[in-house]
Amino acid sequence: MAEVKDRIQKWDILKFVLIFFVVLGHVAEQYEGTSGLFFFIYSFHMPLFIFVSGLFSKRTINEKRYDKIFTYFVLYIFIKIIMCVSNYVNKGVIVFKLFEENGVPWYAFVIFAFCLITVFLKNLDPKYVFAFSVILACFAGYDSTLSSFLVSSRMVVFYPFFYAGYVLDPNTVAERLNKKPIKIASVAGIFGYIILLCLQYDSIRFLKPLLSGKNSFWTLEKLCGYGIFFRFGYYVLVFLLGAMIISLIPNRLGKGTIAKLGSRSVQVYALHYFFIHLLYANLNIDEWLESILPGSSKALILPLTIIILLLCSSKIWTPVFDFILKPKFKHK
Repeated sequence: MAEVKDRIQKWDILKFVLIFFVVLGHVAEQYEGTSGLFFFIYSFHMPLFIFVSGLFSKRTINEKRYDKIFTYFVLYIFIKIIMCVSNYVNKGVIVFKLFEENGVPWYAFVIFAFCLITVFLKNLDPKYVFAFSVILACFAGYDSTLSSFLVSSRMVVFYPFFYAGYVLDPNTVAERLNKKPIKIASVAGIFGYIILLCLQYDSIRFLKPLLSGKNSFWTLEKLCGYGIFFRFGYYVLVFLLGAMIISLIPNRLGKGTIAKLGSRSVQVYALHYFFIHLLYANLNIDEWLESILPGSSKALILPLTIIILLLCSSKIWTPVFDFILKPKFKHK
């Protein structure tokens, strides 16, 4: 039994690491000169989050738990309301488009859609479904009509990660990636990727629009004809990088505090942008620090990330998200 608990804790630790990078990326966006950090984070954080969502969606999908699937749509609406409040507080405007989304709520909507789609695909041969989803995403980049409506672009681009998670077993993934040679190779691979970004970022920065999953190949301008190859390379990169990161996540960490925080990653995702807006748009914390210590505002990126992460993962928000994500309906 202890071994099973270890593996569960491993995935919560991974979720903590990923939500940390989500918050870090959005805090870093408030500053100029952080594009390299943005590129690194967006290379893996949401695809890996979606992969983990797929890993633990098997029972919901296989048992056709539509009540639980619908909770993600409720979560989507809830996050949209939070963002509306945030925009009103910061800009004095309210914009609410139910089925059009480019911001933070998109994740909840695609998980809702992915679960529904997979219910209808679950009896098909996984090899063919996965291959078709990758091929579709590679060619779909040429369709500029895929957009924020129904989060259609991101839905097509990120589905292979969700489906891969759905068909794989979390214990098997953890076991196979927990070997020492793989861990050593993972350390080397991640450091190599960071060094590549540091040395060659100017040469590859044109690929940045493809990382979010919401842009077509036409954003590549003269290189759009090679978009299909860039996207296929993107899948190879993300799956390799994701495997390396999973390999390096420990089975246990201390007394389990990090794992507990990781188990609340959804509430952090839903709330963090409100606090970012509050700190930067309302309190102008970066301008305030610049006025005291010119040139020091970027030093805030890491501490503010930690503060926002801790605020959003507080237990005071947990009952709200338990109410949304853990319905009390009886399932026959």
